[in-house]
Amino acid sequence: MLSMAWGSSSLFLKIVAPVIGVFLSVGTRMFLAAVTLLIVAGIYHQLPDLKNKWKDYLVLGIFNIVVPFVLATFTVIQIGASMAAILGSTIPLFTALTSKFYLHENISRKKLTGMFISIAGIFMVLGWSHMAPGIGFWLAILASLAGSFSYACSTVYAKVKFSKTGPVDIATGQIIMAAAISLPFLFLNYQPVLFTPGILAPLAILAIINTAGGYIFYFKLIANTGTVNASLVTILVPVFSVLWASVFLDEKITAGMITGLGFVLFGIFLVVYNVNRRSVSKLKLVWVNKAYREMPLKRMSSLKIAECDV
Repeated sequence: MLSMAWGSSSLFLKIVAPVIGVFLSVGTRMFLAAVTLLIVAGIYHQLPDLKNKWKDYLVLGIFNIVVPFVLATFTVIQIGASMAAILGSTIPLFTALTSKFYLHENISRKKLTGMFISIAGIFMVLGWSHMAPGIGFWLAILASLAGSFSYACSTVYAKVKFSKTGPVDIATGQIIMAAAISLPFLFLNYQPVLFTPGILAPLAILAIINTAGGYIFYFKLIANTGTVNASLVTILVPVFSVLWASVFLDEKITAGMITGLGFVLFGIFLVVYNVNRRSVSKLKLVWVNKAYREMPLKRMSSLKIAECDV
């Protein structure tokens, strides 16, 4: 569900940003998301500790919200929703690299192979693009990759600094800081803008569902599964983004884009997939043994011996 929601972000940005501009899109989105999360945090009594952790929330607000949101909005305007989403799927690659240097996690040969395969897929997407490679095109490519790197750094930072903090607290704190930083964006547009229902509806979905709700679930995933595994949700994001862009925006999806996307996703799978058969078997044995120890004797005697693949 999170992949489907985030996959629609490029679609809504493509509808909104060309009309009201990059900065007004980000500023309005942040304001609506902050109001939503403050309501949710108040209901569940999980208001963030801004007094003691305001610096950490500020870092997340800048590098996990403002910077990537501005770069992503610019990218969508320049190269379209589908290609922007494919480039944005590189977040797990940057997360693995950042975890290597910041958390001292090893990069195996399998992960390294996956990185090279994903990079090859990116070159396929760029090389077989139907767009003219002008200055705007290359700036959008750099902006998209820089946004992915910013996401990755902030993901690792959140894992280190907020390991014992609830997902609602983290999401609310970072978006409050992002909204404060983005406040001047609301006044950077010198031309009058009419917020029609066709603009307000996508903005509301972006803010309430994709941003406020999405980050609550995402930080919960980080706490439960780790940084790299949590970034696994981004694998399906470009798939849904390409689908939505093709259906609702009539964007041209070429065979080169599909092939390149396949390479990128396969490479990311090699990077993030780290479960082997032996560890699963051991986990299965532990679970079965625990179940038998906690089972009443009468019920245990009536059961057949469970088969366990070791």
